[in-house]
Amino acid sequence: MRSAMTVSDLLREGTRTLRESVSESPGLDAEILLREALGATREQLFDALPSPVRPAAAISYRKLLKQRVDGIPIAYITGRREFYGHEFIVNSHVLVPRPETEFLVEFALEWLKQKEEPCRVVDVGTGSGAIAISVALETANQHIMLASDVSPEALHVAARNAEALGASIQFVEGSLLEWLNEPVDLILANLPYLRPDQAHVGIEHEPEVALYAGDDGFSLNRALLEDAPNKLRAGGAVIMELDPEQRDLALSAAHEILPDAGIDILADLAGTDRYLRIQSN
Repeated sequence: MRSAMTVSDLLREGTRTLRESVSESPGLDAEILLREALGATREQLFDALPSPVRPAAAISYRKLLKQRVDGIPIAYITGRREFYGHEFIVNSHVLVPRPETEFLVEFALEWLKQKEEPCRVVDVGTGSGAIAISVALETANQHIMLASDVSPEALHVAARNAEALGASIQFVEGSLLEWLNEPVDLILANLPYLRPDQAHVGIEHEPEVALYAGDDGFSLNRALLEDAPNKLRAGGAVIMELDPEQRDLALSAAHEILPDAGIDILADLAGTDRYLRIQSN
């Protein structure tokens, strides 16, 4: 008589399935989805590895695996993504927050730490609200945080996250800085920066409006830079995430538009040029 399938057997099955598909981390993805199917924490999952698995749980797990095999990001399947130590609601209306974007939060926190008075900060193209909410939480809501997006669906997700996490944010539906009537001290931006020819497997389920920006991928960042002189207070700063291929393009545009500002490119943890920093006089 064949012994019942255990949780460990199911985990191995999931890992094998994902190893042959789109996943770059099949073991981790298989574990996350199994925890989702079982409603278990990581500790509970590993405690249960020798235990027989319920047929209904196995069916549920295989359905989740099928979604992952079809290329749907883990975050969309579970509806959650961790960013800067906080868990955010995500869905197909928002970009899945990436680890490299946490640098914008770190930059903002270091910059704001040097200020004696509350500052006005804007997160342009907020998506899930991950950047703005993380800054607000880490500074105990001491600064005036604004967050904008052209997508009302994305703003709905961001507002849910702010409420769930206890962040005080003013959300605005609008393009770039066009809606901003009063200058700000700090501009944070992780805007779409891909070219159409950079489409690839793994991002096809994310919203195009959050990914692509014209033929050179720099159109939205360029427009933001052009508006910055009128929207940034004296002594203010801008930090934006880039496609590393846009390094020279970004420097050229920034120097042309803000010739008197301090401008440089900062690298991510992998040493890749990824962030444009501007400090106005």
